[in-house]
Amino acid sequence: MSRAETQTGALPCIRYGELYTVHSDCIREFHSWISPEVAEGATGLRTGDVVFAASGETKEDIGRSAAYVGSEEAYAGGDILVLRQDEALPLFLGYALNAPPVARQKASLGQGDAVVHIGVAALSRITVELPPLPEQRAIATVLADMDDEIEALAQRVEKLRAVKRGMMQQLLTGCIRLPRTPEAADRDREAADA
Repeated sequence: MSRAETQTGALPCIRYGELYTVHSDCIREFHSWISPEVAEGATGLRTGDVVFAASGETKEDIGRSAAYVGSEEAYAGGDILVLRQDEALPLFLGYALNAPPVARQKASLGQGDAVVHIGVAALSRITVELPPLPEQRAIATVLADMDDEIEALAQRVEKLRAVKRGMMQQLLTGCIRLPRTPEAADRDREAADA
């Protein structure tokens, strides 16, 4: 599936590069869409699937993954591997499969130098400790809440940056003048008396 094909329709699609840039552990929203014609040749996603990037730039990042926890019709783009299982909570797996111990396992199994690849056979050799489901749920909830808080803070930071840019524009163009502080007035008087 080409990049052009992922911007041609209304059906949500996950591209492998997005696992490195916009999807962190969990797929919360979509950034690419395909047409029904392209979807016929694509892998459909189900709620609970964990998707892996089969290609990447470095061994350290190979196999980035995210859990699909949505319920809408969605598809996997090219160079994405899909894990369907029922032994673990998908959101827990989304976090666990990107944790440093698992990332090191994936890095050791990646093949290539300029472009690194990882296949189904290599991914099937990865081991992950699975606590009982209630503990998986508790861990995933805490981490998802932290993600939500980070997202809220990031949005707040961006709003404050926009306010700062606007204020800088107003101040630097002279549209707004700041009142003189008492300390600045004292310094001006002292300089004039000297």
